Amino acid sequence: MKYHILDLKTKKGDVCIWWRSNCAGYTRLLEEAGIYSQAEIDEHPNYFNNGETTKAIPVLQVELFARKYVPVNFMHQMVNYTPDIAVTTSNEAMRRNKISELQQQLKDAEANWLNLEKQYSKSLGRLAELCNFCIPALLQEGSNATVKQAIAAEEIMHYVDSVRP
Repeated sequence: MKYHILDLKTKKGDVCIWWRSNCAGYTRLLEEAGIYSQAEIDEHPNYFNNGETTKAIPVLQVELFARKYVPVNFMHQMVNYTPDIAVTTSNEAMRRNKISELQQQLKDAEANWLNLEKQYSKSLGRLAELCNFCIPALLQEGSNATVKQAIAAEEIMHYVDSVRP
């Protein structure tokens, strides 16, 4: 997992202060924030993630809460409003929400698949037990019908053995 390091001791207005790459200073701009690996965090937890002056925050979590803003000193450059910008921002938010939804659906589907595999394996095991119980009993009776049933049960056993994980 990748992390941004949030500086908890420095305050600059109403925005978060992040560590730059290689511990080379601070920034308010998320695009200038450093990205640190799990190994780096684990190697120096008291430095990167002590909870008093620093906090390692997963990059994806930071991006979820990030908001874009326009500094006042750029106001003179914004002569004409372009609705395309608002639409693009809205579409980006919708895209992120859809990705989150799809990721959750994938996790749910994987969990359901594992559950179905367990049920399938249990069912095959139970079928094998029944066949193992029935074959000798059917062969003991000795009639044509019971021998055919025993043969059918053996064929089922071969099938179970061939598909069992």
